[in-house]
Amino acid sequence: MDQRHLAHVAADSDFYDDEWQVAHGSPDLLGPATVPEGVEVRDHGPWRIYRSADELPRSGWKVHVSCVPVRAEHVVGLAVGAALADGLTCKHLRTRRLVSSTQAKYAEPTGSGKVVTIYPTDVASLDRIVSHLTAVLAGEPGARVLSDVPVCGAPVSVRFGAFVGVHHVDDRGRYTVGQATGNGSDAAIDDRSPHSAARSAGSVPPVVAALQVAAARRDAKAVLPVRDVRVLHRSNAGGVYAATWEDGRQVVLKEARRHTGFDLSGSDAVTRLRHEMRALNRLTGTGVVPEVVAYHEAGDSEFLVMEHVDGPVLTATMATSHPGAVPGADAAPYRQWVERVVGATRASLEVLHARGVTHCDVHPGNAIERDGGVVLIDLESSAVDGVAVAKGVATVLSTCGEEVTPEADLAALERMRALLVNPQYSLTARRPDLAGELLAAGRLDLGEAPGVALEAAPRSGPDRARLVAGITVSASPARRDRLFPSDVAGFGVPGGGLGLIHGAGGVLATLAAEGHAVPETWRAWLVEHGVGAPYLTPGIADGAEGVALCLARIGELDAARTVIERWGGRPGTLPWWARGTAGRAAAHCELARLLGDPSLTATALTLSTDALEAVERAVPPPGHCGGLLDGWAGVGLALLRVAEHLEAGFGHPEGATASRLRAGAHRALELESAAVKVRGGAWMTTDGHRVMPYLGVGSAALGLLAVALGGRAGRAGRAGHAAVPSVGSGPVVTAASTDPARLCAVVDGVIGALRLSAVASSGLLHGRAGIVLALGCLAPDDPAVRLHQHRIGWHTLPVTTTSRRAHPLASDADLVLGDQNLRAAADLGTGAAGVLLALDTDIRQASSRALELLALPRSAAGCDTHAEG
Repeated sequence: MDQRHLAHVAADSDFYDDEWQVAHGSPDLLGPATVPEGVEVRDHGPWRIYRSADELPRSGWKVHVSCVPVRAEHVVGLAVGAALADGLTCKHLRTRRLVSSTQAKYAEPTGSGKVVTIYPTDVASLDRIVSHLTAVLAGEPGARVLSDVPVCGAPVSVRFGAFVGVHHVDDRGRYTVGQATGNGSDAAIDDRSPHSAARSAGSVPPVVAALQVAAARRDAKAVLPVRDVRVLHRSNAGGVYAATWEDGRQVVLKEARRHTGFDLSGSDAVTRLRHEMRALNRLTGTGVVPEVVAYHEAGDSEFLVMEHVDGPVLTATMATSHPGAVPGADAAPYRQWVERVVGATRASLEVLHARGVTHCDVHPGNAIERDGGVVLIDLESSAVDGVAVAKGVATVLSTCGEEVTPEADLAALERMRALLVNPQYSLTARRPDLAGELLAAGRLDLGEAPGVALEAAPRSGPDRARLVAGITVSASPARRDRLFPSDVAGFGVPGGGLGLIHGAGGVLATLAAEGHAVPETWRAWLVEHGVGAPYLTPGIADGAEGVALCLARIGELDAARTVIERWGGRPGTLPWWARGTAGRAAAHCELARLLGDPSLTATALTLSTDALEAVERAVPPPGHCGGLLDGWAGVGLALLRVAEHLEAGFGHPEGATASRLRAGAHRALELESAAVKVRGGAWMTTDGHRVMPYLGVGSAALGLLAVALGGRAGRAGRAGHAAVPSVGSGPVVTAASTDPARLCAVVDGVIGALRLSAVASSGLLHGRAGIVLALGCLAPDDPAVRLHQHRIGWHTLPVTTTSRRAHPLASDADLVLGDQNLRAAADLGTGAAGVLLALDTDIRQASSRALELLALPRSAAGCDTHAEG
């Protein structure tokens, strides 16, 4: 589970959102009773800012004050009052609810604990405010701010960093708020490590030097007798680590950070960890839970040390053996395994229940196979003699409301069985009506219905008109940050709510491409916020090029021209499609055609040259991950799109330029193939950890690239042609990548991956929609197209079952669950817009429109007339 999504589910029951977007009543508001005259007060995001008349330097030593949620009103009043009395600019989280949400278990750790921030203007004011706060807040509980130098004995800390943030894109293409350097025109990353303080500041004031010495002395005592430490998992509550104990035993350490990691009941991480130790001690010697080795307090954390359980977690076996997710996997042994581990889990639960412990979080990720049995882990949600201390940290299928009974555990076990049969059974958390169909589909995938072939799958998908109505229901024209709900990936990017992949631009461009009228209010929203954006990052996915391209696609040519002229000429260092020069070059070509501006072709050639040089160097720059977004396949597709543009006569370049671009695309195919893993004849791309068939991250884009270069389906295994490699062998693409047989082998291998039936999400980038649209180019008549289209319906959510049920269109509208299936989204990359494209009955035409929207080569869409087999 992606913790970014978990951090954005509390604000809204239907959509991913920031907690600070939710309106709160005055009783929840924090702040001082009075504000001195002359202090400017304004709200920005989650913060209430108090700006004094003194001019702030661009950077300096900032002071952070932490507190636990129940003490927020008292601490904020004291800290802000002290800052204002000294004439200092400061800010604080606006509400108690925000204090709680930023310190929840799955909140972003880098921001946790920062309840108040104060900006001293010089060393004297820094010394005064630190001394004052240390005195008045001594003994006050609060989480340690991980990036800071702490004050021992008080929830106060300091860090050198930006006072006035500047826009910065790092060497992986990710946006951050940077720190001004030199004359202020350049920016560098705002290093949040306390060890970088002296380097960043140049000189360390005496007050900070004293804090550093005291903190180092205290931290030197916070040592555990372990070595070879390896991080297994990390959250705001702490971490889980594998290590070697002092006696040579392999152990697992579970960390709980003090005064943070709060759950829905207000229990912090330490409370839950101590409760877990009590449960484990109750079960000592049973063999069904890890044995406790020790319990340590070290620094600002407590650690539960447990034996290392040597064996696979059930989720790992499911991911590597389920026939719907693994090409060529044998269904019969998998079915037998499911029954065996469910029975073993039941036996382990019976031992827990006999000793008065209810697990309360039974799911495949909390069960490890060992010696024919199952060891249950992660007992922080458990109940001992009917008493639990945790609420809301268990998975959605693990609990039955407030029940902490053995019967609830056994009911969760049956849901675990269903999840092992069909990994999409977790959708029943939002669609309980699908329980029977999901279980039946899983059994079909496991071969429990002999004679029922893939071709027998239903040939209809969800109602597209209901999806368009759902997009209307989800629209929020009064908001400035976004018009439609999106995936969390767009939240941390300035203008992310405007762009092609996660913003309003992609939704409106899709509606226009599908022949739907775009309401004038939505057009006006995109024009106003696109033209008026104070900053847009480079990039086609969520950046300026994507915004301009979407404006042009809906006919707002003047606005598109304004955006691209303002933001489009910046240099880049990365070649990738999403945020790099390749995708930007393709977008400039499209804009040159749509706006009738040949000068944009010249910019495209400059950008594509940078991408070509990266391909020719063949060393993956930072951020490489196989697929369309940040992979060589995306680069190759973009280079081909630029070549097509030139060959169509736009810009009248030398003929050698287009040839070099095509050669670069072939080279990109070779580079992408190096990340391929082959099993059962199916090609999937690895990111170093997982293998995937998806479009955004996975092998689907590689198939599109091979098709665009001339590959065809169904020809690789014929006499005289190279066959698709067998399980375990490497990819067939070599330097002779112009060989049509080699390209056909790629196409056939990718088609094999796209036929996999167990797909976690519905979206264009990481789900079934992207798979369907890729098949529309590679094998449009393949029965897998209809199977995926039907199963996309599992991810739809009738508006009548949501909090938007009072909307006039509710009875005729469906939302689409986005990535992770926790909340709905409307964006092109993960939500309804991408799904809308994939549900067209004419999948060839739908794929062609999708390629056009993404500025990918038209040759990939035209190949289907030649496909065979």
